[in-house]
This record gives sequence, structure tokens and C-alpha cells, in this order.
Amino acid sequence: MFAARGYPDSVRDAYQDKLDQLATSLASACELVADALDKATQALLHADLQLAEQVISDDARIDDFRAAAEEQVIALLALQAPVATDLRIVLSGLHAAMAIERMGDLAEHIATIARRRHPHQVLPADVAPYVAEMGRIGSSLARGAAEVIQTRDLTRSATFISASPK
Repeated sequence: MFAARGYPDSVRDAYQDKLDQLATSLASACELVADALDKATQALLHADLQLAEQVISDDARIDDFRAAAEEQVIALLALQAPVATDLRIVLSGLHAAMAIERMGDLAEHIATIARRRHPHQVLPADVAPYVAEMGRIGSSLARGAAEVIQTRDLTRSATFISASPK
């Protein structure tokens, strides 16, 4: 984008640094979501009030990551005016931030259910293994997304998508 417009390498490097910061922020949020999903699942399965409370209070950190990502995207759009592929990359960061935050909100919702029913179990014993597996899959997907975002490995991305449960 910048070479075609005659911009110096320092501008291109600054733009790439901003994209790297956005990717790092999104990957960190994915890791937080994976931890939240693990803890929320455990809180639900074991009627663990302390773990549920931790997930609920930590959700604000995930929300903060989304807000910071939105600000980074707006700054990139306003200051760099990306086009074509670069525009798609920047806008995908915004879309990813919203999806990651939604995953965090779902973990918070699970924890809220566990808190509401405490000290009683929420799930019948015969359903618990299925919920445990869903929690494991959800956190695994969040960790895989963090890896793909951070490394930008297209091969890993394709493998990750094809291996994801349908």
C-alpha cells in the first residue's frame, strides 16, 4: 500500500507496528476468553462460587480489550487510510474484537448461572460430561484463534477451520 503511494519505509514500518499491536491485543483477548471458558465450565460443573465470581469480574478486562481494539482500528482507518487488502485486514480486526468479546460474554453468562444456582448443581449428572466437552472445545477454539491471530499462519488457519467442530 505505502510503496505504491511513494511513502518512506518508516511510514510502512509504523503501520505494520500498529497492525502487530492490534494482533497482539486480539490474541491476548482470546487467551483471556479461553481461561474464562475453562473457569466458567468448572464453576458450572462443580458449583464453584469463587470461580464463577472470578469469571464475572474478569469479563471487564475482555470488554476493555474490545474497546482498545476498536480504538486501534479507528486510528488505523483515520490515519493510514488503508485500501484493498489492508482495509480488509484492519476491518477483520474490528470484527474479531466483537466476536472475542461475545465469547467472553458467553463465559460470563455461564458463570452467572453457576452463581445463581449456588450451592446447588446446575446440571443433571448425565449431562455434565457433554457440557465439560463443550467447554473444552470452546476454550480450545479460543486458544487456536489466539495462535492464528498472533502468527498469521494461513496454513494453520486453514487447518484450524477444517478441524473445528461443526
